[in-house]
Amino acid sequence: MRAKQSLNMLCLLAALLLALPLSAASAVDVDERMAGHQLVAENSALRLYADPATLSIVLEETAGGRRLYSTQKDEQGRINQSWKGLMQSGFAVEYFNDRTPTPQRIDAINGKPEIAFTALADGFDAQVHYAELGISLLLQMRLDAGGIRVSVPADSLKEGEGVRLSGLYLYPFMGATKLGETEGYMLVPEGSGALISLKNNQGKYKTPYQKRVYGDNLGTRKQSVALAGKWLPREPAKILAPFFGMAHTDRELAYLAYVEEGQFNADILAYPNGAITEYNWIAARFIYREQYNMPTTRTRGILTSEKTPYFRVISLRFELLLDEEADYTGMARAYRDHLINRGLTPKEGLGLYTRVDFLGADTQKTLLGDTAAVATTFSEAGDILAQLKANGLKAPLVIFKGWQTGGLSKNLGSGDFAPEGKLGGMGDLRKLAATARDGGGAFFLEQDFLHANPTRRYNTNRDLAKSVSQAIMFTQTGNTPYDSLYYLTPGRAYDLAARYQAVLGKEKFGVSVDALPNTLFSYDQYGAVHSRGEAADGFLKALGALGGAAVALDQPFDYLWDRMDVLLDLPLYTSNYNFFQAEVPFLPIALHGLLPYYAGYMNFEPNNREFFLKMMEYGAYPSFLLTTRSPAVLKNTNSSDVYSSQFSVYHQTILAYAAELYDFFSRVEGAQIFGHSILAPGVVSVSYDNGLMLFVNYGEEAYQAGDAVIPARSYLVIEE
Repeated sequence: MRAKQSLNMLCLLAALLLALPLSAASAVDVDERMAGHQLVAENSALRLYADPATLSIVLEETAGGRRLYSTQKDEQGRINQSWKGLMQSGFAVEYFNDRTPTPQRIDAINGKPEIAFTALADGFDAQVHYAELGISLLLQMRLDAGGIRVSVPADSLKEGEGVRLSGLYLYPFMGATKLGETEGYMLVPEGSGALISLKNNQGKYKTPYQKRVYGDNLGTRKQSVALAGKWLPREPAKILAPFFGMAHTDRELAYLAYVEEGQFNADILAYPNGAITEYNWIAARFIYREQYNMPTTRTRGILTSEKTPYFRVISLRFELLLDEEADYTGMARAYRDHLINRGLTPKEGLGLYTRVDFLGADTQKTLLGDTAAVATTFSEAGDILAQLKANGLKAPLVIFKGWQTGGLSKNLGSGDFAPEGKLGGMGDLRKLAATARDGGGAFFLEQDFLHANPTRRYNTNRDLAKSVSQAIMFTQTGNTPYDSLYYLTPGRAYDLAARYQAVLGKEKFGVSVDALPNTLFSYDQYGAVHSRGEAADGFLKALGALGGAAVALDQPFDYLWDRMDVLLDLPLYTSNYNFFQAEVPFLPIALHGLLPYYAGYMNFEPNNREFFLKMMEYGAYPSFLLTTRSPAVLKNTNSSDVYSSQFSVYHQTILAYAAELYDFFSRVEGAQIFGHSILAPGVVSVSYDNGLMLFVNYGEEAYQAGDAVIPARSYLVIEE
């Protein structure tokens, strides 16, 4: 009798499910994923559900009911307990102990924490405590109309005896998907932006994407990245801004995440399916302690972790994006709003379209000692500018490198800000600046306040940055006469910037700052370790010492964006990892109309036509590095990798590119990039909010886009 009743109930349930519309049947599945979650906060746009036991959350749109889940279930039991805990918890903690040098990981499931959950009107607080380890933290979740913010106060962090906190994940599986069950992609902050598809990779990719925000920490590396090839365009891309995202395009649901606090010691990780698990997930990992090699002899060392943790406030923002905003262009527009809210204001009226840099002199060794090898004098640079302007070049941005006494490399760290006599005197430099500015152009002197010539004398405690292992930090150049350069402390960088302003501030030259904007390290000074955040504060202070001078920064990290007038060398390419589906102009969409930004030097591009089209697509102005003499004069200097720069070679190219690009850039100056679409492999469209639309075709055959035909390896501009 009981069996018959059970069979009848099953038949009735099956009949009801068959009678339901597909969307309602799907809702049953969705409800199963809500198990353990309770409604804790809501507003007119969003509802927030949370599981007090795991701190898993579900974010639901009020109007349409679409949901974004922060955790995943392992129905088939294919992953181990450690990964299962990461998948199903709202957080994960990494720590070192005295028994093993490798970090251990615990979460809301593994480690058996005590969690005191307190629901609030706009979210919740959760006090987490691991009694056995003595680890504690307070996780704070807040909901608003646009999304959620999760944070961990610095003073809530505790660690037990013999236990050292090393890292923290906050909602690492937010929006994660399994294999190819969902259409869409992950957005990573590589270069100006890159996408990783959510399709089933069939186990093709075994390694994840993992990079430190703002580049590697030079203070914990045995040796810093070499500067060899610094004029070349294909150096490994750094993360300039701490953002990432996930788009479920079949559901028109996405989120943009960005680190609001704690970005100076954070990694961005993206795991395509096949890299350890079958899931696609992307997250930020916050670092409290780093491992480094502590020398025990001249050739050997032991792996150890920092004694003092870098405890600071951590805050991560998730913005929910729906419908037509649920793609990488919507994410970029949301990031633009974030930058404006943070204080980045539009730089209006610059009107600069072509960057012309000159290399004056670098240092070479001779039998009589170090001397300046001259590539371009001030008056020669003025003659070149006058010639270019007479032939139609409008309002150039002019930067002069290697203008200092002794040449570019010898002068590093010296504090001597007089011009090199072989290039001309101060009168010649003023005349060059006037020529550059005539007709609306701008003139900048380049200065590196961060690197130091190793042949000079320094106070090693005050002036030179030391790693956390107390070794003097250096970078190998791969060139002569100086095969390595030291790094200066932020305090010494400030001293140099202040002296520069005292000597040259009255001249009203702009200042183009190299190295400092794209380098960060923790460092030891007088036996105390200073964090990368403290170094960033010091670099901000150094830039502030330049007073009201116009500032151009070379590939700067985003914490400096509101301190500059011009952004140089915006990355147009990524490191081209094999799991990237596409490179996209996330940063240009966010920045166009806010800041003028320039591409790297066209001189050194192996495919000039592709690079030209990339500049068009990204809205980046062109740049050239010029000398009057053959770059062969630099063969025995640290600028020996400048292999193509002579003006006579590039004269006509500059004029042709400038004329063609001026027509386009003058039509979109001040406009925002509103949309970007990949129409086909190698074919994209870019739309501006002033009604202009650009089509770019990188392919070898013409492409038909509606009524428009885009020629091969070319572009088309139309008015919408």
